[in-house]
Amino acid sequence: STLSDHPRVFRVEGFLSASEAHMIRGLAESRMEPSTIAEEGDDVKNGKHNARTSSTAWLTDKDSSVGGIRQRVADLVKVPMHLAEDMQVLHYAVGQRYLSHHDYFDPSIYRGFVKAPGQNRFITVFFYLSDVEEGGETVFPFAGDDRPVNDFSDCK
Repeated sequence: STLSDHPRVFRVEGFLSASEAHMIRGLAESRMEPSTIAEEGDDVKNGKHNARTSSTAWLTDKDSSVGGIRQRVADLVKVPMHLAEDMQVLHYAVGQRYLSHHDYFDPSIYRGFVKAPGQNRFITVFFYLSDVEEGGETVFPFAGDDRPVNDFSDCK
């Protein structure tokens, strides 16, 4: 279903099965490390920053059924997976966050990240691997959400 036309935000119910979500969480659990953010400049460098306090694990096509899931994503968005990053799995504990940001690299700022073809993001696919009573949402402030855009640091 279409949630927004500008920016384009869609929801695909049932894309992952419960067993696939469980498998992804299981593969990622032992690989979690503090999340980083891209650093500005000519080099491909990531650093820790208090704007992003989650944990991240990266899964590749060599991991169990990850390749098949990524192929389904490619079929959905009509973009070949050789232009995509590996699967990034995030974990947010209570109180953790990633402050408001763009999910692409501005070439005038992050020059190192956009040197090679396929290095800049132009589509993002989210899987929610668990359900929680409160929190855990992703906000798209320009998709008709009438809350004022600040830094969202008070999100819990």
